[in-house]
Amino acid sequence: MIISFIGPPGCGKSTQIEFVTKTFLQDVDVIMLRVPNLVKKLPTIVPYLKEEEVRTIDELTQASHECRDNGKLSPIELDHILFDVAERCVVDKKHVVLDGAPRGLEQAKSFCNRRRLKDETIVVHLAFHQQAFENSVSRQFYRESLSKGFETATNKIQRFCNKFETYNTDTIQGFQLLKSHQIPYVEIDALLPKMEVSQQLERLLTKQLIMRLSYK
Repeated sequence: MIISFIGPPGCGKSTQIEFVTKTFLQDVDVIMLRVPNLVKKLPTIVPYLKEEEVRTIDELTQASHECRDNGKLSPIELDHILFDVAERCVVDKKHVVLDGAPRGLEQAKSFCNRRRLKDETIVVHLAFHQQAFENSVSRQFYRESLSKGFETATNKIQRFCNKFETYNTDTIQGFQLLKSHQIPYVEIDALLPKMEVSQQLERLLTKQLIMRLSYK
């Protein structure tokens, strides 16, 4: 099974991913996949990489960092590799959590071209149902100011805005494509209290899993 988390910056993906891995998936082998972890070549990912993919990652590392610093999507070649790794993990009987993937329309097209991913995935969309831009930017600013300080957060406001704009245009289009391919999804209002989001997430994922097993 693959659980793909998408949503605007600041929606709480990391918090809910931690909840899911410690509760819903606590008794199974889980591989966490996201582009930054791919670029870092974390030990859990390396066994699933081919030599030519490692070379591609090395060639695109700097470009990936620049995209991240500007709030833009990483080179799509990295997403191709990420999705190939996800397929290999599934073949290896591992459960996969995709953090922020697929994040754009072209990425979603690449994702939907992989039958195994489509068949194994449940998408979790954490969305701000009101004042999405304001909530996303303010939450990003608050999180950054806590970890790096007010001045650093202030200097990154444009990056925060760019990240939301990428979500609001590219990610939403990609999500619509996933839905058009009838990939199961759940959608939760990220403005709800954290525990309520977690409870809804667990309930909806359980329902989706039961439905999937019944079809098989």
